[in-house]
Amino acid sequence: MENPPTASRLLCHTCRQKIHPTSAGYSNVNVISEGSQSAAPSADFEISEEVAPIGRSERRSAIYSVVLGDSARAKQFEALKYLEIENRRPGANLSTEAEIIAEHPELRDWLKESNRIADPKVIKGRADLVRQRRSGILRFLEGEDRGFPVHQPFPHHQLPQGQGFWLLRLRDELEWLVMPVFKKTISRPYTRPTKDRLNHREARAILDWKASHLDMWLADRPHLVGGRIAIDSSRGVLFDTDAFVKWVYALMN
Repeated sequence: MENPPTASRLLCHTCRQKIHPTSAGYSNVNVISEGSQSAAPSADFEISEEVAPIGRSERRSAIYSVVLGDSARAKQFEALKYLEIENRRPGANLSTEAEIIAEHPELRDWLKESNRIADPKVIKGRADLVRQRRSGILRFLEGEDRGFPVHQPFPHHQLPQGQGFWLLRLRDELEWLVMPVFKKTISRPYTRPTKDRLNHREARAILDWKASHLDMWLADRPHLVGGRIAIDSSRGVLFDTDAFVKWVYALMN
């Protein structure tokens, strides 16, 4: 049996064509049926407001053209996409529905391998957070985004003037987090979230850290974490956005 498809190796059993990632900027994964030369992304999915997260020179989103060989397999791929999009609640188990949809062996192998690498024994994380991982969805199988869903969430509405968004990773949950941001200006020469306060989840996504890493900093050296706001009589933590973001820029640059 062939190995399941991966982010950098998506093959059609019929045409054996290798798929290469193209430039960022669209939220969909294009499906090309046999005989097609290309598939132009729909203008409805344009995400021109995306901004590169702190510490990256490029935006995180990517587009992959997936050659599935025929229209039936392409329809199965699209159906899996919409099943995943409509079920983004934490811990959702879509395996039964996904297996009914995915009749083609490549898609079945991809789903099986996606579930395997999302197992906390393979990609570890904090116990309460790994329980939020979904099953029965297509994930990247290699590369820096290994384990993360292929179908990335994006705001499908026009953001206010001067705003964009970061596409961030929640490394324990293996989920994407979209965060609205103010673009940099002359008076503020850096991008920052639109919120004035950030919670633990948002802070670790910005840092691109697992929860345990941020917890270690908060336990061992809280005075070094920029923008930290202690909450009386609570184990919770908040961060002043501007102070925290300045600290992250200094930490990563």
